[in-house]
Amino acid sequence: MREPAYAISPDSNSGHPAGCRCLPCRVNKSSYERKRVADVQKNGPGLVSAEEVMKHLKLLSRYKIGLRAVAAATDISILTLRSIRNGKKSVIRRKNAEKILAVDKNVISDHALVPASKTWRQINQMIEEGYTRQFIARNLGVNSGRLSINDAQVCAITASRVERLYKRCMF
Repeated sequence: MREPAYAISPDSNSGHPAGCRCLPCRVNKSSYERKRVADVQKNGPGLVSAEEVMKHLKLLSRYKIGLRAVAAATDISILTLRSIRNGKKSVIRRKNAEKILAVDKNVISDHALVPASKTWRQINQMIEEGYTRQFIARNLGVNSGRLSINDAQVCAITASRVERLYKRCMF
């Protein structure tokens, strides 16, 4: 059996070996290239300047929205976001730029601290309706059965859990 004359490495756009000249490989490559050119003609080049995105990431950090929260909201890796913020990446994909620029100051990570006033107001209303602190703690997933929430600040995820429980109990 004769070995192929090309180097065998996966071709990202066709799933066939790079450099293969068989008919199915050429058809796949041609189809991919036509779609790529049409997309560039329709949407412009796939890469845009990262300067506006870098400024946006720095603005978000002033609002205490870190790269983890942005990564969770956009499905873009923290390493990529860090490279953009630090100016190491000067161009990025248009779709990624649009995702990042869509993130606003309302995005918050699970462990970010938020004011506890609304959370305590909801807990107190549940207690007034006859729910015990132990019941509330168990339904929030606290194994000890003790409700211990800071008076000033709580994690965003705790505030979210209390709000869901409040809606379930009060409505």
